[in-house]
Parts: sequence; C-alpha cells; structure tokens
Amino acid sequence: MIGITSTPVIDITTGTMHVVTATASGPFYLHALDITSGNDKFGGPVPVTGSVAGNGWDSTSGTIYLENGCYQRTGLALNPVTNEIYIGFGHCNHGWFFAYDKTSLQQRALFNDTPDGAGGGLWNSGGAPVIDDLPGKAFIMTGVDQDDPPSGYNDSFLRLSGDDLSLEDFFQPDNAAYLALNDADLGSGSPVLMPDNGSGTPHEIIGGGKDGKIFVVNRDSMGSFSATSNNVIQTVQAGVQQLDNIFATPAYWNGMV
Repeated sequence: MIGITSTPVIDITTGTMHVVTATASGPFYLHALDITSGNDKFGGPVPVTGSVAGNGWDSTSGTIYLENGCYQRTGLALNPVTNEIYIGFGHCNHGWFFAYDKTSLQQRALFNDTPDGAGGGLWNSGGAPVIDDLPGKAFIMTGVDQDDPPSGYNDSFLRLSGDDLSLEDFFQPDNAAYLALNDADLGSGSPVLMPDNGSGTPHEIIGGGKDGKIFVVNRDSMGSFSATSNNVIQTVQAGVQQLDNIFATPAYWNGMV
C-alpha cells in the first residue's frame, strides 16, 4: 500500500471526506470516509479506472487505459453544482481527469487531454482544479514532458463542461514548443479564479509555470493557440529566465494576487 496520494476534499453537507489511495501495483481507489469515525461510506471504496478512444502512446487497438503507474498528486475538488468529485492524474503517458458522484461513487465522466499524442499530465503542485460555482465549469492547467509529441493540450489552460467534462475552450502559450523541449511545464503551478471586478470586466483566471510567465486569461474566451502571440489579457514575467520558477497556487486577497 502506498496510501493517500493527494489532498482530500471534505463535503460538509454530508460529513464526508473523499480521498484517493493507491497500492504499489495499482489500481487507485476512491474512498468516502465518515469524518467522525473514519469508516468508509456509500459502498466505497471504488476503483478509479477508465479508458478513451485514441491512437496516442500506449494505445491498444485504438483504446487508451489509465495506467496503474500514474501519480495522483493534484488535490481533489468537489463541484457544488454537479455534486461530483474531481480527480486528476500526472506522470502518465497522458493527462487524465475523472468525475465521480459524491454519494453513489459512480463514475460520471472522464477526460483525456492527449488521446492522439502524449503528455498533458496534471501536476499543479498539489493544487486542486478550480470551479466556477455558478455554471459549475471546471478549469485545469496541464504539463508536458520532454519527449511528448505535440498533440493535444500539453501546457494549456482548459475549461471543461461541468456536465460531462467535455472541452469547451483552452489557452496554450505561443512558446509551447519551447516548453515541451525543455520540460518546462505550464502545469507545474495551479490556477486561481478571480472575483468579478465590475461590469464589462472579463472573468479572469490566473496561473503560471516553470518558465515564470504568469498569464491573466479571459476564462470566457481563453485565446486558444497562436504561434506568434498570446491572446490573453496580460502576461507578467516573474523571476529569472530559468525553468524552475512557479510551483504553487496563486493567492487572492484584498484586491491583490
């Protein structure tokens, strides 16, 4: 047994703490624990597993399966709109994102960000996916490895539907090829959603990664990808031009990030 692999999330409405555990040989399990006794609830634990269609790395007859050797370091998140627990994985051939019902523990949806390529792992320095509490949309940042082919959504901000985790929009920096070549994950950090700043102001999401660039992204129209420019609200270079800058979640307080 390896044990609990990332930060749990607590549902105060049911008095339940959701955690993911792993064994040395796999698979992963989702537990729903009573916060007063520590006992499993709702018929748990349940295995965390899944597959998607794709022709990328480790594809078998056009299908890709979650690997037992993945790392589950991204913190868990609870979507208050859909009542789903979100679980992300890195250190796989692909980035995986799962949604499980918080009480039935049934898998509701899953998303693979590089089904026809590789990479896109969810690291986020232990930070959790962020959720817009009104529409229930989920936002994540992805990473990359040096030998990953440039297919899919490596080094990207992603907006996913709260209903089925389908991709709705994304932003990928114009230097994505450089980030991939140097293992300079955008997703080494984790994003934060900003509160509204008045009428006419875009809804913002902010985050940055290993190369020290902090991006202020319009989460309603994220900018997709251009090889010549970044279609974002603002880019701020933090720190020096090294590839070990940001491994954290931004904090917002009193009008400041």
